[in-house]
Amino acid sequence: MTDPISALEGANDDHARAEGEIRSDGRIIDLSVIAICIDPDAPILDRFLSSLRQYTTVEYELILIDNGGTDAGVSARLASEADRYLRIEERVSVAAAWNRGLGLAAGRYVLITNDDVVVPRRWFEEMRDVFVTHRTAGLVVPLMNHAVPEQRPRVDISHVDTAGPVALARFRQFIWGAFMLFSRDALVRVGGFTDAFAIAGGEDLDICFKLYEADRDVYVQHRVFVYHEWGSTGLRLLGAARRRELYEANYVAFKARWYRYTKDWDRPPSCLRRWLSALGLPPSRA
Repeated sequence: MTDPISALEGANDDHARAEGEIRSDGRIIDLSVIAICIDPDAPILDRFLSSLRQYTTVEYELILIDNGGTDAGVSARLASEADRYLRIEERVSVAAAWNRGLGLAAGRYVLITNDDVVVPRRWFEEMRDVFVTHRTAGLVVPLMNHAVPEQRPRVDISHVDTAGPVALARFRQFIWGAFMLFSRDALVRVGGFTDAFAIAGGEDLDICFKLYEADRDVYVQHRVFVYHEWGSTGLRLLGAARRRELYEANYVAFKARWYRYTKDWDRPPSCLRRWLSALGLPPSRA
């Protein structure tokens, strides 16, 4: 199997870095959109795809990862909707699936997204501009209805146009990985996602710290609000109790990996409590 980061590094000439990779069909890809799908409900998938097509105005490719889905009809639809379709027969972790998708990506920018979101007008332009105006930016995320406090609207949504990008405090703040726009070079620099967390949870925190360690910043673009139909996959497949158990275990693994920065995180207010509360999953301990 092709190493995903080696594949990312493959488009390495000056034109590719500046404009995106030129594919064999002649298209210059500005943006690669990568989404993991596990038998998604049709109405939720419809809203995601419709909003993406309507409000993404740059040349992009859609990479759909069918991570162990069991509905042959849904798999057939995913294959027909995607520019690049990847079928994984035996389900792997979120991080492992994302890394597989990165190996197919051709864009200068890479969006890692859930398949249960709805994007607004000018979402890409507003988020991409953060990379242009803030040279240390490695990851940009939007405001969302279900997210950690750093990504929640602090004013009425109607006033969102007056806001702008906010950098998070390095090694103290993190984001929720439902909708993440990366620069391609930042992902290459940090080696993609860490596949050290069971099933899901923790890889989004970890990528923030990998970027911080590489002298890259994480920004929240307050001019973009993405609606997230939370729980459509994780809760459906795992249930609340199992999902909470996984997130708590992965949080412990994350802290151990980054002990230098997290050794005091159990002091109030607990970051675990903050994280699980954002997910609507009150922890059994935090």
